[in-house]
Amino acid sequence: MTESTAGWPKGLLESFLVAQGAPTPIQSSAWITLNDHQHTLIAAPTGSGKTWAALLPILSDLYKNGARNTSVLWLSPLKALVADTAVRINRFCAQLREAGGPVTTVRVGARTGDVSSRQRSRDLAAPPDIWCVTPESLAIWLTMPTMLDRLKSVRWIVVDEVHALAASRRGADLALSLERLEERLVAPPRRIGLSATCNPLSAAGRFLCGPDRAFGIAHQTDRSELELIVEHLDESDLFVEKVISRIEMEFKIHQTIIVFTRTRAATEKLAWHCRKTRPALPIGIHHGSLPPETRRETEASLR
Repeated sequence: MTESTAGWPKGLLESFLVAQGAPTPIQSSAWITLNDHQHTLIAAPTGSGKTWAALLPILSDLYKNGARNTSVLWLSPLKALVADTAVRINRFCAQLREAGGPVTTVRVGARTGDVSSRQRSRDLAAPPDIWCVTPESLAIWLTMPTMLDRLKSVRWIVVDEVHALAASRRGADLALSLERLEERLVAPPRRIGLSATCNPLSAAGRFLCGPDRAFGIAHQTDRSELELIVEHLDESDLFVEKVISRIEMEFKIHQTIIVFTRTRAATEKLAWHCRKTRPALPIGIHHGSLPPETRRETEASLR
């Protein structure tokens, strides 16, 4: 047990080691930084373990100090990411429980526009310990006295994908929401930012914490090589077929492929043609006009 994890409840680190193995470099660095600073920006490549890096100290705090109403707000810029984060945190907690970790009472919830009115009523009556939300949901909550009462005990705020918010109007709105929320809390919360691509780090940290608050940075450089190939396909009546044929070549190397299009109509056309000509090829569609259950099914299949 290192000095940065010495205050964690007995069995938490051990269960993590059983479930995930040795900590990654960014996890070790983040735990040291969080031990030394109130607020922390965690910047590391995708897949390096940033979610675990933020989650373990939070679970330690929830176990030692308990939770009343919501103790953690986990903010993500996209509805799909909010839902995915809630699923991942629940899965991580289940892995820790299976390994004997002290996380049996942690409740995780997600709030997006897709949540049913019945679920909203349940969340209002019994708020989760960790609530995954979008910045817009938080802004709406700040106008609702009943929600402010549920949020007054928040001790941790995690902002995922900091780079996607920092330089936009949504980011400015979020910064105001965080300050408005902090004015109504029992005690100032700790802030954690997560990003794979933010730069410069100091500017992202100031956005996360505000200009007058000190913060630490846990950083791991992405040393992986980026392979970018640009191929020109002549547009014609056979353009869609050419695109699908080109994609099929990649299945010899990659198991999963994501195709981005400029419009929803192009997505539907590509998927329709693919299903018609290659019925055995698994394909999912995802855009804002689809029903929530269809989007969730696609997200789950992709995971």
